[in-house]
Amino acid sequence: MRIARLSLFVVAALTLACGGSAADIKMTQSDLAGAGINASISAPEGATIAKDEFSGADIKKGDDYEMTIREKAADLAKVKSSCTNATHKNCEVVLDEPNAVITKWVQFKKNVHKVSANVETEGKTFGCTSDASKSGVAVERDLADLMLKACRSLAAKTG
Repeated sequence: MRIARLSLFVVAALTLACGGSAADIKMTQSDLAGAGINASISAPEGATIAKDEFSGADIKKGDDYEMTIREKAADLAKVKSSCTNATHKNCEVVLDEPNAVITKWVQFKKNVHKVSANVETEGKTFGCTSDASKSGVAVERDLADLMLKACRSLAAKTG
């Protein structure tokens, strides 16, 4: 009985340390104005939102969730091309939509997904990108899907 409790504790601690799954992340509508973008987005509760070096907003929660929002379209054709032209030897496009691309490759025996998407709202175009190479953390597909859903929640403020 004592070993079972200890094992359960260890599993729970490892899950928390590794960030858990996308289903464990509570999302909340967050303002990007403090990072210089007049919009709001669904982001993980407690995430840090800061201006990045290229006039975008970086949204980060733990080691797993890292996304950048810019007031210009992401170059989706370039994302697809760099994947299919073997920038990553084992890269594949796993989602290819007119306004969104998710690529996947294996790094250190773990799946890494990158989300690139564009959203138009109130006459403005926003580009969202997640880049696992910034944090070096393997991003599973469920988290990539959550980031894409967050990007699609972008709402420009009027006025």
